[in-house]
Amino acid sequence: MNKINHRHIKAIQSIGKTFNYLTVQKIIGSNKNRNMVVECLCVCGKKKKCTLYSLKIGDTKSCGCKKGKFSHIIIDKVSRRFYTVFNAMRSRVTNKNHKSYKIYGKRGIKLLWNNFESFHNDMYKSYLKHLSLHKNERTTIERIDVNKHYCKENCRWATDTEQGANRTNNRYLTINKQTKVFQTWCNEMNINRHKVTDRIDKLHWTPEEALGLTPRIRKPKKT
Repeated sequence: MNKINHRHIKAIQSIGKTFNYLTVQKIIGSNKNRNMVVECLCVCGKKKKCTLYSLKIGDTKSCGCKKGKFSHIIIDKVSRRFYTVFNAMRSRVTNKNHKSYKIYGKRGIKLLWNNFESFHNDMYKSYLKHLSLHKNERTTIERIDVNKHYCKENCRWATDTEQGANRTNNRYLTINKQTKVFQTWCNEMNINRHKVTDRIDKLHWTPEEALGLTPRIRKPKKT
């Protein structure tokens, strides 16, 4: 019984994870050999049922399309990371178990690229250009209008900082009649944003004091 429970736990933890070209979406059950069977979404858009074990050891890599039209696209580390970007977008808008689904799919945000090949055709050249300037860790896909869908007209490549300035839950600070995103102020003053947040929210400092723009005025202790 413990082994079966352990398998179920492992299967649940695999939901949302990607193995080669397949992303686990839900658990089907177990087969006659007591291996956990899952339903996956392939990069081409088709669904595939297989055992979790076959995914992990690499016996099952796609729905069957890998040897066809996508084998010439995902050929190296760069193109594999590009595929990861596509898969992450798709998971955010379609997978209800994804941690960010509530601010993407639940809000009605859709992925208008029908498959990976169309995304590759539209965005790969610009991805390589941005990559050459900012490297992997600073190249992320961003929606220009955060209330609209993932599509060629509404997407561009951005650094983490640039994307952070375009989120729906951004915090803004106005200092000396200048309004900027909270993170932008922190970057300009070269100060950790968590430290500034604690100063404002917990210690009740003014934004100017928290950012070091004005000296902290200590209130006299009550006697």
